[in-house]
Amino acid sequence: RSYVMSYAVSNILSYLVSYVMSYAVSNLLSYLVSYVMSYAVSNLLSYSVNYVRSYVMSYAVSNILSYLVSYVMSYAVSNLLS
Repeated sequence: RSYVMSYAVSNILSYLVSYVMSYAVSNLLSYLVSYVMSYAVSNLLSYSVNYVRSYVMSYAVSNILSYLVSYVMSYAVSNLLS
């Protein structure tokens, strides 16, 4: 009887340990996946913001340069005609 009881207790403990370990591994994997996803989304948002910012800045600089060129050209033409 004692052998059967020890065998049963050993099996129960083994089952509990494997269950707890699988639960811990599952939680750890879930945490890692959520961490990696949040990191990826953060990087994507940062890249998008930087891209939009650089695009807006280049557009603004292009417009300013275009305005300056047209102003200088009109000034030169006005001086030339006068």
